[in-house]
Amino acid sequence: VLKNDSAHAVKYLNSFARLIRMILESSRYDYISLDKEVNILRYYLELQQLRFGDKFSYSLDVDENIETEMILIPAMLAQPFIENAIEHGLQHVETDGLVKISFVKATDSIIFKVSDNGIGREKSKLINKQKLDDRESLSTTLFKERLLTLNRYSGQKITYNIIDLKDDAGNAKGTLVIINLPII
Repeated sequence: VLKNDSAHAVKYLNSFARLIRMILESSRYDYISLDKEVNILRYYLELQQLRFGDKFSYSLDVDENIETEMILIPAMLAQPFIENAIEHGLQHVETDGLVKISFVKATDSIIFKVSDNGIGREKSKLINKQKLDDRESLSTTLFKERLLTLNRYSGQKITYNIIDLKDDAGNAKGTLVIINLPII
């Protein structure tokens, strides 16, 4: 819109409207099929690519042993971490950004992973501090609150781990988030 590129603006707005519709539909439920979640994530990622251009690429892999229509997961549980990877990790990288997303079946759970090759959480916090924005990410706060509620009332135990990736010299080379979702 700012560049007066009406063709891209219309495409972006149409994709945004479809994504919002998908999110609103899924928000009516505590759990949705993994298939629906993956479709929402694809739309979200495509929209972000329209926004950022060639700044990043992504891979979204789902284990072929997962019956995506049959497995239920908490709605919009994965998206906040993908958003953080793009907004905080990749936004400030000079080289080609990459977000890798996977859902893998374990014995009695689905392991969701999202990794990026961004600037890392420490540098991102430093940048935000310089912008006088030293608060925790809203999506992270909402995730923690939701996780507490889901674990308390579902009888399930969803766990997560956030790992700062570093090279051999100890320099940040991205972030990895691992969420263990009991199979429902």
